[in-house]
Amino acid sequence: MSQKTILKEILNKGLINTLFQPIINMESSTIWGHEALSRGPSNSPLHSPLELFDVAEKEGCLKNLETVCTKNAAVQFHKHRLEGKLFVNISHLVMIAGRGIKEKLVNLMLSEFIEPGAVVIELTERSSIEDTDELIAAVSEYRALGFEIAIDDLGTGYSTLQLWSELKPDYVKIDRHFVSGVDVDNTKQEFVRSICALAQSAGTKVIAEGVETNGELEVLRSMGLSLFQGFLFARPKAASSSIDFSLFQEKRLMPSNDSYYSAEHLICSTQSVS
Repeated sequence: MSQKTILKEILNKGLINTLFQPIINMESSTIWGHEALSRGPSNSPLHSPLELFDVAEKEGCLKNLETVCTKNAAVQFHKHRLEGKLFVNISHLVMIAGRGIKEKLVNLMLSEFIEPGAVVIELTERSSIEDTDELIAAVSEYRALGFEIAIDDLGTGYSTLQLWSELKPDYVKIDRHFVSGVDVDNTKQEFVRSICALAQSAGTKVIAEGVETNGELEVLRSMGLSLFQGFLFARPKAASSSIDFSLFQEKRLMPSNDSYYSAEHLICSTQSVS
């Protein structure tokens, strides 16, 4: 059976498996939201999301596939009564395609009792963006309907920093490449610091994705980040994950790298006279 035939069957029957990975707010010890992650049937050659979406784009079915994935994400999010916001991935190609898609997305969410204000659209780049003005206009229309916007995989796309300055998203998600081993890599540390500084001035929330170790978490928290996603907290699952926040309480231990010492660690007690 060809990939095209398999894809057609997946679309016609809605054979998408939706998994959810929580996004953690360590400042309040709460689940901020869940990212919906789509997979093909487990026994299919299109089980991998990379293969699935590549074939869909090649066959001109990307809009149909993303519609099926988003619908299933909304249905399952409501069914399992997941906490926080629903993060869904939508490519820039679909965001700017055709009329009526935005309204369909609103109606879909409302049909599952999800207000658009509780939905974050993660903008993904599958190819270079040729008409930035068109995308900016589309994002503005989505925002007017109540959706929030996130730029996914910051630091790896074709022009994510330029998009950040022009789209002014509500969230940016630091790609896992810059998070993995950040506790032992000075270059990655400087990248994250720069992103945090830009985010603070722009009023953008930063999410560090791909957090897998306590060392990474501690260093990222020392830089002021509070929103995290990764295997350290929970792997993607079909339903909600139980998070024991007591396992991740901030430790009063500083990393070995001297660059992490904050001002309070320069304070020492001395005798004084009037």
